[in-house]
This record gives sequence, C-alpha cells and structure tokens, in this order.
Amino acid sequence: MNNGFYHIRLMASLVISLLAVILCFKLPLKKNQPATVPQNPQLKSHRASSEVSKIPILPTMIPLHGTAIPKSRKDSVSNIKSVKPATKIPILKQADIMPKIRGGLRAYYILIEYPEEAINQGIEGNLVLTFTVNKNGATSNIVVSKPLHALLDSAAVKALRQAHFIPGQHLGKSARVQMRLPVRFKLLNPANKELSPPKNTPK
Repeated sequence: MNNGFYHIRLMASLVISLLAVILCFKLPLKKNQPATVPQNPQLKSHRASSEVSKIPILPTMIPLHGTAIPKSRKDSVSNIKSVKPATKIPILKQADIMPKIRGGLRAYYILIEYPEEAINQGIEGNLVLTFTVNKNGATSNIVVSKPLHALLDSAAVKALRQAHFIPGQHLGKSARVQMRLPVRFKLLNPANKELSPPKNTPK
C-alpha cells in the first residue's frame, strides 16, 4: 500500500517538474510552426531588384545614318528613303526662242533711277549684267559681270529685278535661259537725268 502511494507521488512530482520546466523556458508546444527569418539588411537589394523589374522596357532602337530610330517606325523610315530629291531645272545658254523684255529695252531703262550722287559726280559709263530668266518670266541669279560703279551697278540690278520678260522656249516648252545685258549710263547734259538705251540688244 505504501509502495503504491509512493509511486503515485513520484509520478505527480515528475509531471509538476515537467510543467515547471515548460513554463520557465517557454518551450513551443505546437509543431510545424514557420521559422522566423532574422532581419538582414542585405535582403533590401532583392526588394530593389523587384522594383526595377517593373520599369517598362523601351522598344529596340535601330541606328539609321547615326540616328537612333524606334523599331516601330521602321516603315515610316523606309518611306522617307523612297522620296526622290527634287530635280533641278537646267539653265540653257541658248534656246530656240530667247526671252525678251516686255515692252522692249526702253521699258527696262524707264525702271532705272539714275542715282543723284552719281549725277552730281558726273559718273557715267557701261556695265554688263548676267542673269537667268525663269519659266514665269522673272529674273534670278543676277550678277554684275562687268561693274562700273557701286551706285550705278545697284541701280541697274534693282531695275532688272522689277523687269518682266517673255519666257524663252526650247523644243516647244518654256525653259530657263541665261542672258547677258549691257547697260549704258549716259548723262545727256548736267540738267537732264534721262538715259538712252544702247543700240545693241540683249544677248
């Protein structure tokens, strides 16, 4: 009887001791708990890489003559290549029908304003203009091939820009023709500012 009571007391003391140990050290009673991962500053790099992966990727660039152009614009670039440069209209030195000044050479001389300073200084003489008559009768590429004086050269060029020509024709079509026009500045008398055209015609 005493032995049985002794065993009961011994078992009870063991159970109490086990409970005391569990309470003191707070041992986990449940199984399969997820292990806690300690905070590590190196894990921030992984978070940053995930944010970088969210940045949209730009389309592939294809270099074209040193310029980067998106691949999506490849068709438009091919269309640009297919555009042909504008062809230049040739300038003829001789045509079947040469251009003529509307109203004759005298109409050109009416447009010339003899500079007052040149009159006072008694400046007169001849100069030569080289220019192009376009298909619409306007003049371009005016050059003083034989200058006389800055004042008179400027007056002759200004008048030629205002002059209107009948366009030249070559092979039945209007053409750009290069022409040469001699201009004579002659004071008839000190009080007369009028100009008389030369006898020769434009060549």
